[in-house]
Amino acid sequence: DLASEPARLTPAWGETWPFARGVVNAVEIECVAGYITPFTANDASDLITAVPSHVYVDGAPIELSNSGGTLPAGLAALTTYYARDVAGAGLRLAATAGGSAIDITASGTGTHFLGRLLDAMRAALLLRSGSREEVLEAITELEAAVSRAPDNYTLHYNLASAYMAKNPPEPDKARVQLEEAIRLRKSYIPAHIRLAQLFVKQGSYGAAESQAKQVLEQEPDNLTLREILALTQVEVQNFAAARENIRAVLDRQPKAIGALYQLGRLSLLEKKYDEAERAFRSVVDNNPDDPLARGLAGLVEVYKQRNQMDRALDLL
Repeated sequence: DLASEPARLTPAWGETWPFARGVVNAVEIECVAGYITPFTANDASDLITAVPSHVYVDGAPIELSNSGGTLPAGLAALTTYYARDVAGAGLRLAATAGGSAIDITASGTGTHFLGRLLDAMRAALLLRSGSREEVLEAITELEAAVSRAPDNYTLHYNLASAYMAKNPPEPDKARVQLEEAIRLRKSYIPAHIRLAQLFVKQGSYGAAESQAKQVLEQEPDNLTLREILALTQVEVQNFAAARENIRAVLDRQPKAIGALYQLGRLSLLEKKYDEAERAFRSVVDNNPDDPLARGLAGLVEVYKQRNQMDRALDLL
């Protein structure tokens, strides 16, 4: 839907989204922007081999980039080279069209690419690795990108994500970037959602609730925001409002793990133990591999409050 800002993705005619058991953010979409392809370099023959193939012909201009390391010795980023000796997936590089092949003296490290890997794209690849060093490198890349394009709201959003991926996270810096992204594009829903989630992590439930409510005026059917609202309302014991938002999610997605878990917490606080047990049991059944074991922990708490310690111990 290119008429929306940001654009929306919908399945092709006759197709549907994959079944994701009601888990929020379960579907990930990868898209290709521009053309890059990985390559390896042979320092003995100066031959570059694309993996699995490339689109270049002799004389074609090429820029190079790297993720997680350094380019082969003799080559540099942000420099235009020219293809020569093209044969299958292999080629050599020259400094000028028709010039002699560049002498490669070491194969380099990390992942090399034929084509320029934009700073924001490179940072996204670094963030996906999850390693401390590459997250820090992603932050450096994104900070530089933001300084060059301060009005790009998605760069601010991505920098906020990088700050939160850091160990330990830097929520104050992330908040500044999210608020700037929202200032630049008030309708940018992902920044509003991420800011509300950040407030929840900081225990600022009133701020999270206020943020979520603002965006629900624009997107009343946004189930992620409904779940955030329910969580904050359970925390501040606004039980009636929490139940309304939980029901709004479960009516649309009966197996939504977050909403079921909040229903369990809400019912436990209201001492509706049968309902709490059913909700937590549904969390376990629909997400048995939950690393946080939220459903099991909820069931243990139900049995403890019912003084059914034998059933609680059976789960431990």
